[in-house]
Amino acid sequence: MFRHLKVAAALAVVGLFGLGMAATPASASIGEFKRIQNVDNLLCLQPQTLAFGSRVVQEDCDNSAAQSWAPLYMGSNHYRFINQAAGLCLSSFVLVNNGPVALDNCQIAGGTTVSNAEWNTGALLPNTVTLRSRLHFVDNNFCLDVPGRTKERHVVINVFTCNGTPAQRWFIGFA
Repeated sequence: MFRHLKVAAALAVVGLFGLGMAATPASASIGEFKRIQNVDNLLCLQPQTLAFGSRVVQEDCDNSAAQSWAPLYMGSNHYRFINQAAGLCLSSFVLVNNGPVALDNCQIAGGTTVSNAEWNTGALLPNTVTLRSRLHFVDNNFCLDVPGRTKERHVVINVFTCNGTPAQRWFIGFA
């Protein structure tokens, strides 16, 4: 029950519809909570903990709330991904190879959106996509990446120069 209240509070912060909350902007709509799964190793993304700033790792897919992410459509193939268990967004923090990816606020006080929580998928979801960081709301050449294409569990996910490898391809929005 607490987890559902936490998610409801997070959704209220980003101004989503449903659950009796404020109406969403016409350009923003949330999808169902689904996993984000790497094409290469079939492992799923989840935060190490549910706390703000927690790094994101890859684990065996278990359909838990920690592995469930709702895409929030921002327009033009731009999305934010809200973690169901934490109520926080998947975010890139630094545009350098092996730059950290962690949980961050989706929006801050006063209604300002957080630019590092936005990703360009290049296509509408559900789909198999590359997640390109949009730090400062600008498309750049850093993509969500599995370091070294490893199949190891507990590996911290980063951003890395986009290179088209399967380590940077993700199944998003599928059951």
